[in-house]
Amino acid sequence: FLWSYIEHNRLLSSNKQQIVINQALFHMLYDSKMMKLKRDTKTSSHAPVTVNSEVHRKDLVSLFDEYMQAHTAVILDPDEEPKFKPGFPAKIEITTDKRQGRKFMTHVVGLETYGIDANEFALTAKKYFAAAVTVSSLQGKNAKIKGGKLKQKVSIQGNLVKDVSQKDVPTLLTQHYAIPVQFISAKATVTK
Repeated sequence: FLWSYIEHNRLLSSNKQQIVINQALFHMLYDSKMMKLKRDTKTSSHAPVTVNSEVHRKDLVSLFDEYMQAHTAVILDPDEEPKFKPGFPAKIEITTDKRQGRKFMTHVVGLETYGIDANEFALTAKKYFAAAVTVSSLQGKNAKIKGGKLKQKVSIQGNLVKDVSQKDVPTLLTQHYAIPVQFISAKATVTK
């Protein structure tokens, strides 16, 4: 997109390494509130840029990348039109809390984002871990999801965040449900 705009408006200088900044590029990359805030937090050794000044290609690309915001879409049905949202998708959170004595409970939240039904996951986890599993609705203002439903929390008996034998919740999610590891947040810290 950026290069087609530069070529269309003939902003490439004769040495092919410098880009002439026109009014539109200046406004978008150098004069917008968002970019001013980002520049204020960083210390820059570059000379100030104005309209019709030249900037190196690499500097312009890195600035354009900063300007762009990450968008993602979780595609559950290939026939359905993807809905892009700003930012990265929410991770599936796995935490453990300590019950009485040496007993633990592992909690899994955020399965709905990836189209996993909490009750179906509970049945799979019950068979996979041979443990007691319960499903409960979360409460609070951040607990609502699309359609007016509440987020579900799956609680599994035992400390199953990370296990040496690879029989833990992250392994179940990656092997059985094909969830990539980068979308799983497994916290081994035990809350009381």
